[in-house]
Formats: sequence, structure tokens, C-alpha cells
Amino acid sequence: MDINFATQIGMQQEIYKILRSEKDADGILNVDIRLNPDHKIYEGHFKSHKIVPGVLILKILKDILVSEVKNKLLLTESKNIKFIALIEPEKDPQLRISILYKTIDETLTVSAEIRNDQVLFIKFQGNYKTLND
Repeated sequence: MDINFATQIGMQQEIYKILRSEKDADGILNVDIRLNPDHKIYEGHFKSHKIVPGVLILKILKDILVSEVKNKLLLTESKNIKFIALIEPEKDPQLRISILYKTIDETLTVSAEIRNDQVLFIKFQGNYKTLND
């Protein structure tokens, strides 16, 4: 996570932690994360009903991609984002993010799903532009 984002949200604790990251035989990157349900960012929508904000979900996805491709990225096109179910960090702290991507020239084409063992929360399709330092 970049320092500016962490500072902007007043981060005193981790928002999430990567538990495991590996590519399978089909080239799908599977990343298991654990949300920190005590972080105040989850109170942003409803103080008494903590949920993960959609913009944070997209930020986590981008963080993982940046780490994987070792390059800065800019989201240039959101072809399809389906928020199928709310992610409640107290109820669903552990998530799997599955990402399939390919690079053509400076464009990273991405399909991703965020789920746990029982629920599919989000489906994403979009393009990122790779940025040179």
C-alpha cells in the first residue's frame, strides 16, 4: 500500500494482510488476504454495520497487481464491475482474490473475482495502463 493512501485514511493499523499468493497451472494468480475488522475505514458507510467500501476493494486489487507486475498502474477502463454481495470484515475477514491478466503493449487486461469459500462478492473486468517511473 502506498504511503500517501495510508496517510490519507489515517491508517494506524493494517487494513488487510496478504496471507498467501501463488499462480496456478492456468496462470491465475490466487491471493488470500485477511481483513483487519478493527480498522476504522470499514465504518465509512455505516458505523454500526461495517462493510468494505467499493473503492477500497479496487485499491486492494490494484495493490496486488502492482506488486505482481512490478510497475505502477493506472486504471483506464472498467469494463464490468459487479458488486454481488457486501463484504463484512467482521463476518468475512478472509478472502481469496483470483486474478487473470495479460499484458499487450502498455495495457494490462484484467479479470478478477473476490470470494470466500461460500460467497462470490465481486467480479471485475478492466484495463490498466502501465506507467513508467
